[in-house]
Amino acid sequence: MQHSLSFDEDSNCLVISTTGPATVRDILAMVDEAMKDSRWRTGTNVIVDYRLSELDTLSGEGTHALANVIKKLKEEIGGGRVAHVVSRAVDYGMIRMWENLVVNEVLFEFRVFYSIDDAKKWVAR
Repeated sequence: MQHSLSFDEDSNCLVISTTGPATVRDILAMVDEAMKDSRWRTGTNVIVDYRLSELDTLSGEGTHALANVIKKLKEEIGGGRVAHVVSRAVDYGMIRMWENLVVNEVLFEFRVFYSIDDAKKWVAR
Protein backbone atom coordinates (compact mmCIF):
# COMPACT_ATOMS: atom_id res chain seq x y z
CA MET A 1 0.00 0.00 0.00
CA GLN A 2 1.28 3.44 -0.89
CA HIS A 3 0.36 6.54 1.12
CA SER A 4 0.73 10.30 1.03
CA LEU A 5 0.21 12.99 3.67
CA SER A 6 -1.41 16.40 3.33
CA PHE A 7 -3.00 18.90 5.69
CA ASP A 8 -6.59 20.06 5.25
CA GLU A 9 -6.79 23.61 6.60
CA ASP A 10 -10.62 23.71 6.40
CA SER A 11 -11.10 20.75 8.71
CA ASN A 12 -7.78 21.32 10.54
CA CYS A 13 -6.56 17.75 10.15
CA LEU A 14 -3.88 15.58 8.70
CA VAL A 15 -5.14 13.63 5.69
CA ILE A 16 -3.51 10.34 4.75
CA SER A 17 -4.46 9.03 1.31
CA THR A 18 -3.70 5.41 0.48
CA THR A 19 -3.71 3.17 -2.59
CA GLY A 20 -3.30 -0.54 -3.12
CA PRO A 21 -3.46 -3.64 -0.94
CA ALA A 22 -2.56 -3.05 2.70
CA THR A 23 -0.06 -4.93 4.81
CA VAL A 24 0.68 -4.54 8.51
CA ARG A 25 4.11 -3.16 7.60
CA ASP A 26 2.51 -0.55 5.30
CA ILE A 27 0.10 0.67 7.95
CA LEU A 28 2.80 0.83 10.62
CA ALA A 29 4.98 2.86 8.23
CA MET A 30 2.04 5.17 7.56
CA VAL A 31 1.44 5.76 11.29
CA ASP A 32 5.15 6.32 11.88
CA GLU A 33 5.44 8.85 9.05
CA ALA A 34 2.31 10.71 10.20
CA MET A 35 3.61 11.04 13.74
CA LYS A 36 7.01 12.26 12.48
CA ASP A 37 5.43 14.85 10.18
CA SER A 38 6.21 18.45 11.17
CA ARG A 39 2.46 19.19 11.37
CA TRP A 40 1.84 16.39 13.89
CA ARG A 41 0.90 17.35 17.45
CA THR A 42 -0.49 15.10 20.15
CA GLY A 43 -4.24 15.14 19.63
CA THR A 44 -4.05 15.94 15.91
CA ASN A 45 -7.24 15.03 14.06
CA VAL A 46 -6.64 12.60 11.19
CA ILE A 47 -8.54 11.37 8.17
CA VAL A 48 -7.25 8.14 6.65
CA ASP A 49 -8.63 7.76 3.14
CA TYR A 50 -8.64 4.06 2.27
CA ARG A 51 -11.08 4.41 -0.66
CA LEU A 52 -8.41 3.32 -3.17
CA SER A 53 -7.00 0.56 -0.95
CA GLU A 54 -7.87 -3.00 -0.08
CA LEU A 55 -7.88 -3.79 3.63
CA ASP A 56 -9.09 -7.37 3.30
CA THR A 57 -5.45 -8.33 2.68
CA LEU A 58 -4.92 -7.91 6.45
CA SER A 59 -5.34 -11.05 8.50
CA GLY A 60 -7.04 -11.24 11.88
CA GLU A 61 -3.56 -11.67 13.35
CA GLY A 62 -2.39 -8.55 11.51
CA THR A 63 -5.33 -6.57 12.83
CA HIS A 64 -4.45 -7.61 16.38
CA ALA A 65 -0.81 -6.61 15.82
CA LEU A 66 -1.88 -3.17 14.58
CA ALA A 67 -4.20 -2.74 17.55
CA ASN A 68 -1.36 -3.56 19.96
CA VAL A 69 0.93 -0.96 18.39
CA ILE A 70 -1.78 1.72 18.51
CA LYS A 71 -2.45 0.94 22.18
CA LYS A 72 1.25 1.46 22.95
CA LEU A 73 1.19 4.81 21.11
CA LYS A 74 -2.03 6.07 22.72
CA GLU A 75 -0.33 8.82 24.76
CA GLU A 76 1.57 10.13 21.72
CA ILE A 77 -1.53 9.98 19.53
CA GLY A 78 -3.63 11.75 22.15
CA GLY A 79 -7.31 12.57 22.20
CA GLY A 80 -8.06 13.78 18.69
CA ARG A 81 -10.46 12.31 16.18
CA VAL A 82 -9.52 9.71 13.59
CA ALA A 83 -11.86 9.18 10.65
CA HIS A 84 -11.36 6.21 8.35
CA VAL A 85 -12.95 6.51 4.90
CA VAL A 86 -13.60 3.37 2.86
CA SER A 87 -15.42 2.45 -0.34
CA ARG A 88 -16.12 -1.24 0.24
CA ALA A 89 -18.16 -3.07 2.87
CA VAL A 90 -15.31 -5.53 3.51
CA ASP A 91 -12.98 -2.63 4.35
CA TYR A 92 -15.64 -1.13 6.61
CA GLY A 93 -15.74 -4.46 8.44
CA MET A 94 -11.95 -4.60 8.79
CA ILE A 95 -11.87 -1.11 10.34
CA ARG A 96 -14.72 -1.98 12.73
CA MET A 97 -12.91 -5.17 13.78
CA TRP A 98 -9.77 -3.12 14.52
CA GLU A 99 -11.80 -0.46 16.37
CA ASN A 100 -13.35 -3.11 18.59
CA LEU A 101 -9.85 -4.16 19.65
CA VAL A 102 -8.85 -0.64 20.78
CA VAL A 103 -12.10 1.14 21.71
CA ASN A 104 -11.66 1.04 25.48
CA GLU A 105 -7.90 1.45 25.50
CA VAL A 106 -7.12 4.60 23.47
CA LEU A 107 -7.72 8.30 24.07
CA PHE A 108 -8.89 9.26 20.59
CA GLU A 109 -12.35 9.02 19.04
CA PHE A 110 -12.76 7.19 15.76
CA ARG A 111 -15.39 6.49 13.16
CA VAL A 112 -15.53 4.87 9.77
CA PHE A 113 -17.25 6.60 6.84
CA TYR A 114 -18.09 5.97 3.20
CA SER A 115 -18.04 9.71 2.45
CA ILE A 116 -14.95 11.93 2.69
CA ASP A 117 -17.21 14.96 3.16
CA ASP A 118 -18.95 13.33 6.14
CA ALA A 119 -15.55 12.45 7.61
CA LYS A 120 -14.33 16.04 7.22
CA LYS A 121 -17.47 17.41 8.89
CA TRP A 122 -17.12 15.02 11.82
CA VAL A 123 -13.42 15.70 12.30
CA ALA A 124 -13.92 19.48 12.11
CA ARG A 125 -16.55 19.53 14.93
